[in-house]
Amino acid sequence: MKAATTSNARVKLALIPVLVLILIYVLTSSRAADDASATTELVDAPPPAAPVSASPTVDTASPPAAATESAVTVVLPPPKDWPAMPLEEILQNNPFAWPDELAPKALQSDTAVAGSGGESPQDATRQELLDQLTAAGVSAYYESGQGVVALVGTRLLRVGDVIDGQIRVLRIEPEQVTYEPVAP
Repeated sequence: MKAATTSNARVKLALIPVLVLILIYVLTSSRAADDASATTELVDAPPPAAPVSASPTVDTASPPAAATESAVTVVLPPPKDWPAMPLEEILQNNPFAWPDELAPKALQSDTAVAGSGGESPQDATRQELLDQLTAAGVSAYYESGQGVVALVGTRLLRVGDVIDGQIRVLRIEPEQVTYEPVAP
């Protein structure tokens, strides 16, 4: 048994140099094949088309000089024309603007809550107050276990607060406050 394992080990040791030679041959032959496929051939360019002229006669006795020389012609695509728009026109178009009918309720104007636009002096003052609050916007927002507080202009508002007896705070969100008119 010991003699059989010794002869198997000798055969394995003898095969190692043979396998190394095969590996070297394979690597060098594949590199040579890669080098052969990487070479490029210079192809003669087709002769240029004959220019169109008003006269019907064409001189075919001597070939053009360009046709006898071998050349490589590179044809580049024409450059793309980018639209030229003035800066003022670009700034007038807001790509992020919402159409009124598709705008989420958070982006819709709160002025519609105040009524239909000044039917009485009280409605006019309510609308003025609403415009002032909307223009001031939410400058601070704080939410705790006791509720939500927002700083709008110089006023600290909570849900349910009545402002000047005309407008009630209906909802407070981080970006806006929703109001409703107080019934007289």
